[in-house]
This record gives sequence, C-alpha cells and structure tokens, in this order.
Amino acid sequence: MDGTKDSGTDHVEQYVENPKDQDLRSVPTALLDWSPEERRQREKVLVRKIDTRLLIIMLVMLGKPSIYLPGCMIVWGIISCLTAVTKDFGGLLAVRFSLGFVEAAWLSNDEKVLAAWRLEEDIGEDDWVDSEHQSMFHGAKLAIL
Repeated sequence: MDGTKDSGTDHVEQYVENPKDQDLRSVPTALLDWSPEERRQREKVLVRKIDTRLLIIMLVMLGKPSIYLPGCMIVWGIISCLTAVTKDFGGLLAVRFSLGFVEAAWLSNDEKVLAAWRLEEDIGEDDWVDSEHQSMFHGAKLAIL
C-alpha cells in the first residue's frame, strides 16, 4: 500500500458511443413491414389496453379505502373466528377459501412477485432494513434458508 486513497472513480477522456445504443434507436423490422393502417389499428388496441389499466387504478383512487379496508379487517376477524366452529375438513376449507377474499384486500402479491426476481447475491442484503414490516413467518423462513 502506497498510502494513497483511491476514490473509486476513473476519469474518462473521451466518450465512445456504444453500438448497442444505436440498435435501440432503430425501428424494428417487424414494424417496417406494417402498413400505416395496420399500425394505426395496433396503436389503437395498445391505447385501449393502457386506458383500461389506468381506469382500474383511477377507480381504486376514487374509492374510500378508509372505510373499505377496516371493513375487510372486521370481516377477516369474523371469518377467522368461524374457523373454531368448523366440524370437518370441508368446513375448514370453506372458511379458509372465503378468508382469502378479504385477505386479498390488503395482502397483495407484489412483494412475492418482486422477491422472485431478486438476485441470489442480494437476498440477505436488505432484509435487516425492512425488518419492521416482516412477520414472524418471514423471519422463520429466513432462519430456515
């Protein structure tokens, strides 16, 4: 060690354009084969698809989650208590099935989907940061893995 501190960055004298960037700017060959009418038709379908997805988001924004979510939590508690009343396996399955509908209101699948795409190197990296949002089941899963 020579005692000098490395800043971790290097000076670049000149910028060389990446040939892959030029590929992104070019029009794909599949689009070149389309007629103007076909392109307008497909753009219309795409805009309609985007509009329907945005409409769903806007409907969620117009709702009253301050009433809806506590209502779902109360119904969830009632259905959870009904688990004790079941007499057979079929009743238990029915209660658990109906419990899933009210659980879906506040337990989305986003975290599960995003966690499926995490790199193996990053798995333990941010688990300590988010610990206040984790349940004991997630902690048990981490302990097993």
